[in-house]
Amino acid sequence: DAVFFAEAKTPVFGNGVIKLADLTGRTLVGYVYGGIESTAPYSFLSKVDPPTSASKRLFQVYVTPGASQVIPLPPLPTVETPVP
Repeated sequence: DAVFFAEAKTPVFGNGVIKLADLTGRTLVGYVYGGIESTAPYSFLSKVDPPTSASKRLFQVYVTPGASQVIPLPPLPTVETPVP
């Protein structure tokens, strides 16, 4: 498991979700602790999986507001349920 801890000054809603609209400029929003560490990249083509272990690392998480270069996925097709 990895755990996210919000920075004390990070603006959040009552449920803990970060208020992205309240961020101005690059902002330290929190930290991620733990996760899985590996000695090599995983590949389904490899015949041997690299060894993994629990991580004891702490990572800073920054958010920089602005336009995203992410291309959203198209909506999933709807499946009509036949009426019995």
